[in-house]
Amino acid sequence: GVKVLGVPIGSASFVKSQLDERLLEEQRLWEGISHIRDAQCAWQVVVQCATPMANHVLRTVPPSQVELSEYAEVHDQGVWRAACAAIGGLPLGGEEGAVRQVASLPCRLGGLGLRSATRTAPAAYWASWADALPMLGKRLPDLAARAVDLLERTDASGTCLDEVKNAA
Repeated sequence: GVKVLGVPIGSASFVKSQLDERLLEEQRLWEGISHIRDAQCAWQVVVQCATPMANHVLRTVPPSQVELSEYAEVHDQGVWRAACAAIGGLPLGGEEGAVRQVASLPCRLGGLGLRSATRTAPAAYWASWADALPMLGKRLPDLAARAVDLLERTDASGTCLDEVKNAA
């Protein structure tokens, strides 16, 4: 495999090894949050640093890859543990799943704003293509037109654009 602009491309084992390396990097941050004495500062590190660490991976690795779903689940668990450590724990009472769902809601809806990498992976991948197509249209109009044509078709194209259609 090869990494292109930080994106692991290659066999499933190569992608997995690269995502595992990334998780080790993230884990150092998650563990460090418990050493921050000020709860507000610790919370901001969770929300502003730990949660968005997955964004690049989510936008670049196709959501159908098993390796991505495994990465996203471990990322979500690590961010959850870091969030609990930042605020001194949450009263779960055997309801961790429900509490995590509420915590992942936006603040304006009564949640804590903890994004779920597992849930947002398809939207992030689709958004990366939506962001890239206008730039492709300006620089490589024929390629962009072909991509749009493939996206508008209902049959499979045999390209990564099938992933984009599925994510939509």
